[in-house]
Amino acid sequence: MSNDFNNPVQRELDWNDTIKNEDRPFVILPEGNYPFRVISIEKARHTPGPQGKLPPCNKAVLTVRLTAPDGATADVRHNLFLHSSQEWKLCEFFTAIGARRKGEPLRMNWNAVPGASGQCHVQRRAFTRRDGTTGESNEISRFYPPEEKPGGFIPGQF
Repeated sequence: MSNDFNNPVQRELDWNDTIKNEDRPFVILPEGNYPFRVISIEKARHTPGPQGKLPPCNKAVLTVRLTAPDGATADVRHNLFLHSSQEWKLCEFFTAIGARRKGEPLRMNWNAVPGASGQCHVQRRAFTRRDGTTGESNEISRFYPPEEKPGGFIPGQF
């Protein structure tokens, strides 16, 4: 089985199937601007750790699909915290998907989020795994309003 999520030979596995593919379908994209599409949203609760900057609050966990010029896709999980200190990030996201106009109030409509698309900036984030080794992941650092065409925009294939 290929590790390409868009490969049509992929299928649901049965509980008794034999498995052998150890490859993890994970793509690290170069830092840059990418089109995105929200694949799914999960409503969850944020519980701060010992160094937590935010108190407990609701959060939306988005799965966002990014597409590179070569057709490779990367799914990124992105948290949107429902806290007044993070309101600007919520506004930035809802503006990016065209659900809000800059400067106007908006009642958040989470039902409109799955399938929504826009543009964002992606950077690489280094982290330390539990076993002490280092790793990298894709991280969305900014969502762009639809009318803004950021420099270095990488056209997507949606």
